[in-house]
Amino acid sequence: MERGGFFRFSLDVSQTQSQVSVSAGVGETGIRLIARLTENGAPFEIEPGSYAVFSAVKPDGKPIFNDCMIFGTGTVVYDFTEQTVAIPGIVRCQIFVYAPDGTLMISPRLQLVVHDNVYNKDIEST
Repeated sequence: MERGGFFRFSLDVSQTQSQVSVSAGVGETGIRLIARLTENGAPFEIEPGSYAVFSAVKPDGKPIFNDCMIFGTGTVVYDFTEQTVAIPGIVRCQIFVYAPDGTLMISPRLQLVVHDNVYNKDIEST
């Protein structure tokens, strides 16, 4: 099921706790996370040549590691995959940003709440 749409928010790289909570239904792909990175409220500059990874642990304990896109000098974008929203429950997420030499620069946190859908395409109405 593809809902489409996006969540736009800021993540402060100086914070260690989960800063944002977003929600989606099981199977809702086509959703984009757009995270503007800040440091103590000021824009955070990502070095040119850096790369970002969306890392998460699903409610069943299985990990997710997917590439993100970096736009400009401080925005990270992640598009949901089927695995991102495969299991209902709380998905603990981090965005890792690596410098061009591979060293970890930052890793702000967020959470995704995946809820069951009322609609099930496999059930016929009577």
